Amino acid sequence: MGFEVQLHEILHRLPSHRQNLLFSATLPSAVAEFAKAGLTNPLLHRLDSEQKISEDLQLCFFDVKRDMKDASLLAILDGILRIVPNQEQESTTNQAIIFVSTKHHVEYLTTLLSAAGYRTNHIYGSLDQVARQQQLAGFRAGQADLLIVTDVAARGIDIPIMDNVINYDFPTGVKSFIHRVGRTARAGRKGTAWSFITRDDLPYAIDLEVFLRMDLADASANKFWSLPQAVIDKNLEQVGVLDEISPELPTLRTVMERGRSMFERSRPKASVRAHKSAKERRAADVPLHPAFAVDTLDTQRQAQSKLLATLSSFTPSETILEVGQRGRSGNAGLMAARRSVAAERNAKQRRVAQAAEAAHSGSDEVMDRPEAVSDTRPAVNRTNE
Repeated sequence: MGFEVQLHEILHRLPSHRQNLLFSATLPSAVAEFAKAGLTNPLLHRLDSEQKISEDLQLCFFDVKRDMKDASLLAILDGILRIVPNQEQESTTNQAIIFVSTKHHVEYLTTLLSAAGYRTNHIYGSLDQVARQQQLAGFRAGQADLLIVTDVAARGIDIPIMDNVINYDFPTGVKSFIHRVGRTARAGRKGTAWSFITRDDLPYAIDLEVFLRMDLADASANKFWSLPQAVIDKNLEQVGVLDEISPELPTLRTVMERGRSMFERSRPKASVRAHKSAKERRAADVPLHPAFAVDTLDTQRQAQSKLLATLSSFTPSETILEVGQRGRSGNAGLMAARRSVAAERNAKQRRVAQAAEAAHSGSDEVMDRPEAVSDTRPAVNRTNE
């Protein structure tokens, strides 16, 4: 970071007989080579050689479409994590960190989730250091339910108790994924990492499979899930309502999409083998997450059917020309006279129909009685009889 000269000067001024200790969460080869400066017979201890992720961490991946990420995020927050929006208390026991690609994603999701009633804080690279500390302190104090961050928060931010991490944008490298999910399942606590995988993210997910030595497509692993379309459609409608509540959302969404395009052009590519495997992998039926049980979906469908039936049977007592007039306007009087004429015409039509029906049923009764049938035989035959 530009301190090489100063560090060498410090090491030159230190006593020759000393002990140096270096602790690092990660140790790239460049840092390892630089750390040997001024050292004699250095000894390296690694704690991550055998275990890549914590045994207490549960991984869950969702197959989503790019334009349905917002609806899927709302579905997870409400249906799985049970984070309640519009709560007023300043402490919560159910929080989550949401990782995104760019600061434009941070600004967009912060506005979207705030409009939906969630208490949100945010951190990204170009944010002032004082603002970062304030945002992080508020989240740690329980004043926010969600912390929306870029990868800058995947390293060096200490949040002792965190049960959920959401990868809204799938990371482009396995190391970035490890650092993200490492925010949870710490110090013996359980934790869950929820990740969205789109079609473009599948090669990176396959590289992660190889690194972690697991198979996301294996049904017995219970790691790859889908969300019910009925819930997604409901949340898409909610996002449309939020666009009306917050007029800046469409503009922020456009800026976010531009930032996403630039990010995808500059991000490192997945391996050639991963791209080939992604093309060969066939789309299979992905099971629904257990949180969205069949009974719950049936209840939602019944409620929707009941609402549609109620709307279909609704008949307004006033027309658009009479709303709020209470008969005081000329249009209201005109519609009242028209309604009276229509009522008389309908009543007359009903009377005519009833009379015709009665006459028809009476003629049927006469034809059904044998004694009512006229005798058409000749008079001579009747006399002989």
